[in-house]
Amino acid sequence: MIKRAGVFLLTLIFVLCAAACGGGEEPKTTETPATEAPATDVPATEAPATEAPATEAREAYPIEENTGYKSETYPYLVRTPSAVWYLAADDIALLGEEAYYDGLYAILEYAEADFADAREALKGYIFEEVQPVNIHTDFCGHEDMAKLPTNGYFTNGTISLYRGWAEAADVLLHEYVHYLTLNRAAPSTAGNYWRESVGEYVSRLVCRNRTADMYYTWGREDQLSEIEAEAKQYGFWDYEEERADTRKLTFLYAQMVLNGDIVGHEYFCIGQKTIVRTQEIQDDPARQDLMYSEAACMMAYLVEAYGRDLVFSNWNSSVMQMEDAFGKTFSELYHEFAEWNAEQCAQMGLITG
Repeated sequence: MIKRAGVFLLTLIFVLCAAACGGGEEPKTTETPATEAPATDVPATEAPATEAPATEAREAYPIEENTGYKSETYPYLVRTPSAVWYLAADDIALLGEEAYYDGLYAILEYAEADFADAREALKGYIFEEVQPVNIHTDFCGHEDMAKLPTNGYFTNGTISLYRGWAEAADVLLHEYVHYLTLNRAAPSTAGNYWRESVGEYVSRLVCRNRTADMYYTWGREDQLSEIEAEAKQYGFWDYEEERADTRKLTFLYAQMVLNGDIVGHEYFCIGQKTIVRTQEIQDDPARQDLMYSEAACMMAYLVEAYGRDLVFSNWNSSVMQMEDAFGKTFSELYHEFAEWNAEQCAQMGLITG
C-alpha cells in the first residue's frame, strides 16, 4: 500500500492525518464554565475504589462523585487545574475499573504540563484567563463518530474522546488547542484550514506533547525493539531521551505525502472528509485538501518565513484575505513550503527516499 514497511511508517502512516478531528463549529458567545455544569435530578452512585499503585496524579486529582451535569452518563469526575474530566459509566464497565483508571491516570501524569505548554505557545493570541475545559470519555455507543477516522472531537466547548485511552493520548493536546483557539480567543480560528493547521502545528511541532508519545508504545510492549530499530533507521530516534521523536516523525510523514507516497489512496483531510489523493491534488492542493501532518509542517514554514504574528493574526482569513496578508497565492506558499520541508528533513537526517 505505502512504499515503506514498519510499525511507524506503514501501520501508523495515517495517524497524523486521521486521528485528530474537531473544531466543527463557531464558538458560543456565552457558555457554562467547565466547573459549573448544569445540574440534573439523577443521583450519582458511589465512587469506585481502585487498587492501582499510587502516583502523583492519583494523589493530586482524586475521583469525585458527579452530582450534577449528566451524572447518569458520567457518574464520576476528576478536576485538574486545566480540565474537568467526566468519566462515563459505560466506559468503566467496558474496560474494567482497573484498566480504565490506570489509563486515565497515565494520561493525567502528563496532560497538565502539555496544556500549560499550549497556553504558553498561544500567549498573546488567547485570553489571559483560561477556564477549565470539559473532557468526556465516550468510548462506547457513538456509532456516528465511529464512521469518522477520528479519536477525538471538540464541539460545544467540550472535548470528547473516542475509541480508548491510547487513542485519546494521541489527540488530546490537538483538541485542547481547538478549545483555546475557538473558545478562548478573539478572533477565533475560522475554517478548517486554520483550525486544523494551527491545532496540529501547536500540538505536534511547538509543544513537547508528552501524552502523544504514549500512543506509539501503548499496548505495543512486544514491538518496542522494532519501533526503536525503525526510528533509528529513518532518523527520528532521540538518543538522549531514548524515544521516537514524534516532532521529526511529523516532518517525515509530511515529506512522504509531498513525495507522492499516498497518491491514489484515501485519506482524511483537514477539510474533515475522506478523499482520494489524486495527482491533481498532489500537484496543486487546495487548502482543505491537506493531510494533517502536511498542514502542521506548512504552518511551521509560514511561521518561520513570515513571522508568528502575521500568521496568528490572520488565522481567521479566507483564501483571498490570506493572499492579501502574505502577498502570495496559497499555491505559491504551498510550493515554497514543499521545498522548505525537504530541506528540514535533510537537516534533521531523516530518510525520506
